[in-house]
Amino acid sequence: MMTTATLELPELWMELKDPTLMASLMEAQGKSARYIAKAAGYKSHTYVQRLLRGQAKNLEPIPAARIAHDLGVPFNLLFRTRVSGDSAQNVRKERAA
Repeated sequence: MMTTATLELPELWMELKDPTLMASLMEAQGKSARYIAKAAGYKSHTYVQRLLRGQAKNLEPIPAARIAHDLGVPFNLLFRTRVSGDSAQNVRKERAA
C-alpha cells in the first residue's frame, strides 16, 4: 500500500549580509531609507531603518532584489539566500527509511 506524503515547500527569504555596506552604498548615492523603502515596495521606511541598524536581517526575495537593483550592485553582494523547513530531498529520505 502506497501512502501519499504531504510535501511542504520550504520558505525562502534573504538575509542582509552587512548593514554597514548597504548604508555606505546608500550614503555614496545620496539615497535615504525612505527612498530605498519606496524602491523595495514598502509603505514605510521603518523596516529599512531596522535593517540598517542590524535589528532585522531578513526580508523577502522581491524587496531584496529591488534594493540591490536600485543600489546598482549584484544581489549576492548584499544578500544571502536562506531556506527554512524540510526540503523535498529530506522528505524522500524519510520515505526511504
